[in-house]
Amino acid sequence: MAKITYDDKVSIITNDVAVTGQWKATDANEVKESVNYLYDAIGWERYFDTANTEESPQGLTELTDNVITIEGLNSIVTEKPNISNNPLWGSNKIHPISPGDCYLIRFDFKASIENANGWFEFSLNVGGDIGKILIGTYTFPKGANTEHSFSLSHAFYTANTFLANGGQILVNPSHSMDIYQKSIFIQRTYFSQSWQLIN
Repeated sequence: MAKITYDDKVSIITNDVAVTGQWKATDANEVKESVNYLYDAIGWERYFDTANTEESPQGLTELTDNVITIEGLNSIVTEKPNISNNPLWGSNKIHPISPGDCYLIRFDFKASIENANGWFEFSLNVGGDIGKILIGTYTFPKGANTEHSFSLSHAFYTANTFLANGGQILVNPSHSMDIYQKSIFIQRTYFSQSWQLIN
């Protein structure tokens, strides 16, 4: 699949009288513009954290909303949406492009917790009156102080509050928890051209 690359069409004969079903050069050009905009509007990025390793994890405080840090020095941005020069991830926040967007995220990491019955709550916080828009609870079935691999996937849409504040990933564990080898994948899957909802 590729963009439409033909030069804009020009009608050879201009018929001022409307004809039902008439296909004009302007129609072809509108199709080209719409298809090519779609290629530029969707895409994905992935960011990796190199600061927190197994030997130097991010320590999370129990029963506290801990902000997850991913510095993103290593990243894949070659497939990003081309309609924006701003990255989808920066300053430890998700930055949507416009209200009405839909996104898919996947948050990958390894972690261990100090209690055999430990758990953590994952959430995405956009601040303001909206606060947390995603919340999920996860456990450590292998037991305490044992490495677990997690891959958490969620889909969401963006509104004005999210656009203004960005979205922080929060992890609230039942007990002290170490987390490392973190990465985030963010895909813009849909964009709105007629945003209506106010919040």
